[in-house]
Amino acid sequence: MTACMASILNWNLVPVFCDIEKNTFNIDPIEIEKKITKKTKAILAVDIFGHPVNVLEIRKICKKYNLKFILDCAQSPYSKYKGKFSSEYADVAGYSFNFHKHISTGEGGAIVTSDRKIARKLQLVRNHGEMVVEEQEKHNHDILGFNFRLGELEAAIGIEQLKKLKKIVREKQDLANFLNKYLKKFKGIITPMTMKHYTHSYYVYGMRLDRNKIKTNKKTIDNFLKLNKLPIGTRYQSLYKVNILRNRNFLSRIFKTKKDIDRYIKKNNPINFKNNEDLNNGEYLGIGLCDYNYKKNDLKKIFDKLYWLWKDLD
Repeated sequence: MTACMASILNWNLVPVFCDIEKNTFNIDPIEIEKKITKKTKAILAVDIFGHPVNVLEIRKICKKYNLKFILDCAQSPYSKYKGKFSSEYADVAGYSFNFHKHISTGEGGAIVTSDRKIARKLQLVRNHGEMVVEEQEKHNHDILGFNFRLGELEAAIGIEQLKKLKKIVREKQDLANFLNKYLKKFKGIITPMTMKHYTHSYYVYGMRLDRNKIKTNKKTIDNFLKLNKLPIGTRYQSLYKVNILRNRNFLSRIFKTKKDIDRYIKKNNPINFKNNEDLNNGEYLGIGLCDYNYKKNDLKKIFDKLYWLWKDLD
């Protein structure tokens, strides 16, 4: 998600990218450690599609190198590792209540942390750097803040939505279990996996194509999906390719010299991460289970139509 990168760039910091695991679509801890330097301050990970990142390994890396662990849980509410929410393993984590998430307030989100100092800073940042409710202090503005407050109406909606979250996640898991069985007749489709001790909330039901078993190309699949108006995606985001990372005017905000800018652009252009590229170039298929209030029969109709193409791909 572009916001992950923007959250780094907006503070004039340098994002460093790495490859992912194909089986979970998440950032690969082995690749993370290869990228760490003496300038590294934090690891920002994202629970893609509803499956938590490898929180155990990332925590170990953070402890080893004295880094902060920041986690984007926008797609993974109620996802757990060993009975604890994935967000509990991070120093600070964020949830989204956008309209297409598991629960929604229309817009907005929440940040969670067990660190009192971080919580205090977040309370100030959300409110122009001014005093927090129930505290009597002067408007000394010793921190740069913004208007990030969630409105009271949205909060009231969110409280009621939160009561439904567990049920909603179970419904998505039930749909995923249905698809796991139903897609067995699709030669070459690899259904989502869930790592041991983890739970998956299935914001997206992400699949992969085994290109050793099925001979086709992305264009053929794209054209079929478009022609039949099927809500199945084939694109896997590649943030490290966005144009802003090669925009010299923008990068001058971050780097002190032209030489530093040249070095950064050269290092990141071209840049290719094999697993991410494989997915983007023809191995990825996904359907957003939170996009609509799908029933099993809806999904059956969608994949029945996709099977018209599939049975001819041998």
